[in-house]
Amino acid sequence: FVEDMAAQPHNKSLLAASISNFSDGSAVNAVSLSDDESTIVAGYSNGSLAVLSKSPTGSNYRNFQTISSGHPGGVSAVTISTDNVKVISSGQDDTTGFWTRVSSATPFNLNKRLP
Repeated sequence: FVEDMAAQPHNKSLLAASISNFSDGSAVNAVSLSDDESTIVAGYSNGSLAVLSKSPTGSNYRNFQTISSGHPGGVSAVTISTDNVKVISSGQDDTTGFWTRVSSATPFNLNKRLP
């Protein structure tokens, strides 16, 4: 059962996210794959965002950052910029979040939230 997917047509990559069985019953609502395929950002029904980075071997992804205060009520959509330092998210709280980081090695911080 596929909940959301992201495609990179230039690299012919496809990422599909299925419902995850977290202890609180949260599911993946939205997912975005960076252009260089080094970062995945996922938005969950519990309102949190997860940033996953490609492992040093490149064979899998590992959790880099969890943002628990993403959007109360759940994340609707998420996208990551081509330079991997900006994320835009929207949620069931009818807001849009603008998240930034200095580099791909640093965590995202909320820069601005708009209604």
